[in-house]
Amino acid sequence: LVVDSRLPRPGQPASTSYEGEGYVTVRHEDTDVVRQALAEILRGLRAELAEAAEEPVVVNVVMISPGFPLEQSYFTRALAQAGATVIGVGDQPPHALPREARDHLAHYEHVSLADEPAVLAALRGLSRHVRIDRVECLWEPYVVLAARVREHLGLPGMTVQQALPYRDKERMKQVLDAAGIRTPRHAAASSVHEVWEAAERIGYPLC
Repeated sequence: LVVDSRLPRPGQPASTSYEGEGYVTVRHEDTDVVRQALAEILRGLRAELAEAAEEPVVVNVVMISPGFPLEQSYFTRALAQAGATVIGVGDQPPHALPREARDHLAHYEHVSLADEPAVLAALRGLSRHVRIDRVECLWEPYVVLAARVREHLGLPGMTVQQALPYRDKERMKQVLDAAGIRTPRHAAASSVHEVWEAAERIGYPLC
């Protein structure tokens, strides 16, 4: 089932791409088979890491917009449950954060995400008190902001140039299509006429 892989090498520099330090690509027409294969790979990987680790390594991850949209709170929770210390940065007041996010954040910076200098200043100040290992954002409008923070603080991950396509959902899907990754059927439209044309072309039932 493994059609491609790149395994990390000891001592290699930190990756600056979305692929990370290594990857395994699993492909099968049955999604459940893919899930089972990935679960088996992860079980083996975690076992080897646990045997090799002399002491637990705590990773401090800044999550931009950890509670909005709502599904982001589940990613925040999963990061914390995986062992990361999650620091939130967002424009929701602390009391408005979904419980899944609020209960799994070690710290929260309430700042307008539309004010890039304020976000950079907040994280620059925070970095003087705690090591920041990663900056992540899974909500398209702010993936470029996350990349700018990485560049500002000298952290690994996607650069601004690499992140630009992911700000636009249609462009993001086109990039994934070109990489051979399965995506939902999609089209860009800027008028009602184009919407109808796209719907007919994609094949969705019209009501």
